[in-house]
Amino acid sequence: MGIPAQFEHPRYLDAVKRVVAACQAHGKAAGIMAGTVADATAAAEQRFRIVAYSGDLWLYQLALRDGLVKIRAHASIK
Repeated sequence: MGIPAQFEHPRYLDAVKRVVAACQAHGKAAGIMAGTVADATAAAEQRFRIVAYSGDLWLYQLALRDGLVKIRAHASIK
């Protein structure tokens, strides 16, 4: 589509609507990966029937970030 990672772009949003409509028209379950609770909620509102929430990469990233914050706070590293 020529709009990488632009998930709010009108062309992307239109494509998502078309995919969901095509799935409904053909009796298929539309699925999507959601990285946040807000994304998962929005997907359900868009009539996605399968919503995968989070993923190993995001979980590792959150754990690493939390650990680094705690280490820096304890060690007074700026």
